[in-house]
Amino acid sequence: MGDELPREQTGMRAPIMYRIVNVYAAQGFAGNPVAVITDSVDPTLMQQIARQLNCTATVFVRQTGPGAYSARMFSPKFEAAYGGAGSLGAVWAMGEGRWTQTTSGAVVETEYRDGHGYTTQPEPKVEMIPRDGLARAIGLRTIEGAYLGEAGGAHHLVVVTKDEPGGFAPDSSRLADIAARHRRCTIGAFRLGGDGTIHGRVFAPAQGVDEDPACAGGAGIVARVMQCNGTAGESFLIREGEEIGRPSRIEVVASAGAIRVGGPITLAADGRLHLG
Repeated sequence: MGDELPREQTGMRAPIMYRIVNVYAAQGFAGNPVAVITDSVDPTLMQQIARQLNCTATVFVRQTGPGAYSARMFSPKFEAAYGGAGSLGAVWAMGEGRWTQTTSGAVVETEYRDGHGYTTQPEPKVEMIPRDGLARAIGLRTIEGAYLGEAGGAHHLVVVTKDEPGGFAPDSSRLADIAARHRRCTIGAFRLGGDGTIHGRVFAPAQGVDEDPACAGGAGIVARVMQCNGTAGESFLIREGEEIGRPSRIEVVASAGAIRVGGPITLAADGRLHLG
């Protein structure tokens, strides 16, 4: 192999190292898969890389100073201003301790310790919206209320229902139409479980994700909606992903003026992406 030319003389680019972590799950093959990249990457390639890896979120992380880093978060289809799962993936990559994370949509405080990640969230803006078409799109029999929220530049539509999530019958075409009308929002339906947890399912067709195993970026919106309805206290658990075989548990603490979400993080895979 001594006759091989150095990579820079062949025009080939160095491979990019990536790791995939499952966030909001303590075991393998569960939670939300997030790809994390700390290598320096040409920004014009980031969306292509996210599409290639095809995780719910692909996060490019760069330390900017002591206890601080910036992150860019991409779904398979577009860059997100902020994301809960992406934030946990990012802080896992940065390592133990407390950090300040900056994305295009928010500056939040993150923490990683003992296999768990945490992030504060911006206080959401929430408005009630008409229910038109939502029952057929999600496949619901009951709707108690429909709300559109924004947090950190990301939009999430939250429906409160009495239906069991296992009985939802989502219509992908109708969901895509609704997401397009509401700024590429995710669409989730939630109910209070018998064990005091909040159980839901979230669909993200605009992001190229049929069903999100753990949409923590919308957890603050779910919290404020459920608290307003009197069905949630300051601290509770959101269950998602069970119906697609990726059970997830999002820990939420939503006190007056402060929202913090978190959960366990496990390494699922690592590898190299060859750019040619």
